[in-house]
Amino acid sequence: MHVRIATASDVPAVRGATGLRLPKIETPEQVRAIADLTEAELHPLIESAAGVENAYRIATAHPAVAGIALGEADLRSDLGISDEAALAWPRGRIVVAARAAGLPHPRCPSTRTSPTWTDWQPPAAWAAGRASSAAPRSTHASYR
Repeated sequence: MHVRIATASDVPAVRGATGLRLPKIETPEQVRAIADLTEAELHPLIESAAGVENAYRIATAHPAVAGIALGEADLRSDLGISDEAALAWPRGRIVVAARAAGLPHPRCPSTRTSPTWTDWQPPAAWAAGRASSAAPRSTHASYR
């Protein structure tokens, strides 16, 4: 079971989780601080300009990092953009960082299709190597 945590202080409450989703990661030091507290796989969410700039360093911060993802809604807010095309470069950067680090293609949350999460992504996501998505919160999970 993978669990999204808010901060390192949440780790004791989710003992037994096989993976942790780490929101708003901007530095490799943030990843290492959480890795020191758990044996779970780590899945950093990159949701800011600083995080995008550090994507490869985040992806290689610790052997427990099993994947990285781009949190598009928060990144849009951080960058002050609404244009879909403006996300092309950050999306590509995350795909390249994951590949260079030997990680699987990113599973990137997007709010483009609807507020209820599905595993559908627009064709541009497929072209960028994102074949599927991850629910950012349990309320966004799609049950089929």
